[in-house]
Amino acid sequence: MLFRSGDLADVFALQSRLAQEIATALKATLTTSERALIERRPTRSPEAYELYLRGRVLQGSLTIRSPRARFEQAVEMYERAAAVDPGFTLAHAAAVQLHGLMYMGANYDPSPERRAKAAAALRQAEASAPDAPETRFARGHFAYTIEGDREKALREYQAAFASLPNEAPLIAAIGYVQRRLGLWREARESME
Repeated sequence: MLFRSGDLADVFALQSRLAQEIATALKATLTTSERALIERRPTRSPEAYELYLRGRVLQGSLTIRSPRARFEQAVEMYERAAAVDPGFTLAHAAAVQLHGLMYMGANYDPSPERRAKAAAALRQAEASAPDAPETRFARGHFAYTIEGDREKALREYQAAFASLPNEAPLIAAIGYVQRRLGLWREARESME
């Protein structure tokens, strides 16, 4: 295991301190919600956090051409993290995104079972933190990839963007939806 319980608290404290120092150096004023995001501790379980980070690394290596088994490995890390800490919203939200990508990609798994797994992960994220920006991002991703509701997806993505303005995958997702909606200028700006 990479982290012990005390180490995990130190990791989150260090992340928070660095984010605040960067904001200060940039002369940025943090809103109350931004400060809360910086100071939160997404889990108290070192094991869950390590599994989540492993999932993030695997997810970061995925491309549209990656075999389904690679997607399955990443989603398994998130599901294991969520099993260790059922209140770990980030793990549930990340699982929604991967299930959605596998469902939407015809070469992967557009099955009712995959849809049900995405829906279950979304329910868990909503139960643990319904207003968290990551939950909003997951809700938007579910609307886009599973339900095909682009307008709802854009609303949820934009709501998440208010708290996560530097989240590159979210900005890209906004651009993809804008493109699908024919909002060409906005899509181009998001993609750039």
